[in-house]
Amino acid sequence: SYEYMRRSLIFYRNEIRKMTGKDPLEQFGISEEARFQLNSLPTTHGRTACIGSQLDALD
Repeated sequence: SYEYMRRSLIFYRNEIRKMTGKDPLEQFGISEEARFQLNSLPTTHGRTACIGSQLDALD
């Protein structure tokens, strides 16, 4: 039933939070140092390089 699934979700969510210290359902943003900063990308002829090429470098 819905109520059983809801209680199970809350129980396991709390257990994981106790074990890891983090909420498993919370979505974490990109860390501060990993964010794209356009002023730090290499430039080509005075223009900022394409971000897509930067993404390829991360793979």
